[in-house]
Amino acid sequence: MKVRISLCPHVLSDVARESHNRSGVQAAKTEVTHVVETHCVPRRDLAQEQSPLNILDLSSDRKFERFLRRASSMPAEIHKRNHFPETSGPRSGCADHCCGNSSIGRAVVTVLIPTYRRPRDLKRCLEALEGQTRLPDEVLIVIREDDARTRSLLSDIDWRPLRLRTVEVAKPGQVAAMNAGLKVSRGDILAITDDDAAPHPDWLACIEAYFASNPEVGGVGGRDRIYCGKHLEGGARTMVGKVQWFGRVVGNHHLGVGEPRYVDVLKGVNCAYRRAAILPVGFDERLLGAGAQVHNDLSLSLRLRRAGWKLVYDPEVAVDHYPAPRFDEDQRRSFNATTFGDMVHNETLVLLEHLPPMRRFVFGFWALFVGTRSAPGLVQWLRLSLCEGRLASTKLQAALKGRADGLRTWRRHNE
Repeated sequence: MKVRISLCPHVLSDVARESHNRSGVQAAKTEVTHVVETHCVPRRDLAQEQSPLNILDLSSDRKFERFLRRASSMPAEIHKRNHFPETSGPRSGCADHCCGNSSIGRAVVTVLIPTYRRPRDLKRCLEALEGQTRLPDEVLIVIREDDARTRSLLSDIDWRPLRLRTVEVAKPGQVAAMNAGLKVSRGDILAITDDDAAPHPDWLACIEAYFASNPEVGGVGGRDRIYCGKHLEGGARTMVGKVQWFGRVVGNHHLGVGEPRYVDVLKGVNCAYRRAAILPVGFDERLLGAGAQVHNDLSLSLRLRRAGWKLVYDPEVAVDHYPAPRFDEDQRRSFNATTFGDMVHNETLVLLEHLPPMRRFVFGFWALFVGTRSAPGLVQWLRLSLCEGRLASTKLQAALKGRADGLRTWRRHNE
């Protein structure tokens, strides 16, 4: 049996080393085999692999002993090369924290999907969940009361293998939907994706392995490979999910490459959270918007970071993302002043709450005089004016109003 250790080499190395020290080669081989069958995906293209550290051959004791020798140095090499801090490994404390009684355990995994009037996209997403190597223990579909098309899809097809439940909400907006799903969820791990995404087959298995490997990890996410029709958006970025010291948020989750790393922000289309981390904070109901409520993922991520949790981004924890039309004011490719102002309000509120006093001042100066293309200040307004004309001035006005509204909301909640 050969497998590619795709996402959890540090987990396997810890399991192998501890079992070998405790009970010898055969015990280590038995336990690692169990972990591999639970969390790693067999590969047919092993001849194309370049790094022997990523190949585990369980066909003979001699080859397994060679893996044990590599395992003794693997975690240090990985973390040193990737600037990825040491994890605690699958110790008993981790098992008690999230994964039941076994050393690597099997957590209860809930998948949460908010949806509104996109049954065709939702069907593709659910079919991708049916193809998971580790099936979810429950799937929660959060729908609005007036969404008859989605209700029809869920009643016409037998989704029993997914243990699917529906949650209805009357209030529009993603935040209300997420909190409604969170309230009734049963999982130790809450994995979240959008209805217009299709998780890769090892998505849940790899997410579960990360949580099992380190009790300090509160969130796990990865790349959302964006498709425009059949065309995959190209590009590669190594800086992903960071808040720079002056408040600029770097996303790039859909273009992330390289090794696993700790980040500040996970993207809502592809993320998972430990129940113990997310339950005390929930989703921020102060955020504005009637649909996507942009930056709700930024708000949740930074709240968890302030609470001391670590967030892991791994490009190989992937979903395919097919951005679909939205049935609210927040349209993807058209400008709406209200939605634009709500987006800037949300970002401003979240960052003012997160940054320390001196950095808040720097952020305010940068946001007013520089900004970004999606929330322009004066410098970005000048640049946009060259290609967008009067629309650039409208965006600047909406951005400045959003900044002011965000500041007022922050002050009101900090009086």
